[in-house]
Amino acid sequence: MDDLLSEKEQVEAIRNWWQENGSYVIGGVVLGVALLVGWNQWQGSIVNTQLEASAAYETLMGEVADGDLEGAESVAVDLYGNYAATTYSSQARLAMARLYMDKGRDEDAANALRGLLAADASAEVKLLGKLRLAKVLLYQNKAQ
Repeated sequence: MDDLLSEKEQVEAIRNWWQENGSYVIGGVVLGVALLVGWNQWQGSIVNTQLEASAAYETLMGEVADGDLEGAESVAVDLYGNYAATTYSSQARLAMARLYMDKGRDEDAANALRGLLAADASAEVKLLGKLRLAKVLLYQNKAQ
């Protein structure tokens, strides 16, 4: 503001500016708050999904440790379907391949590992899956 303007003129200038730009200021504040709330909701949903996937994976590991193939398969199907975007899905495929091999179902183990290679997994996990699939195929005398 210009120091030479009187107090009334300064107040009038502020009122005029507010009348011209007030709706934009309010809209910007509302939009900013809405973006912050939306971002926090989205981040919260990601964390909740990770926690649910973690709990399901813990259940799967309990079933694998007990050697319960039917229970492990049902939990693994849930992980594959509902939490495919998490790393727990890939880890579940590795665990299921191990359980299948322990139960003498080498073709199911190979299929679980092929599913891992087809899934959206990290490069490191895919390399581990390739290595384990190669071992399973060697066990099946399918080295080619």
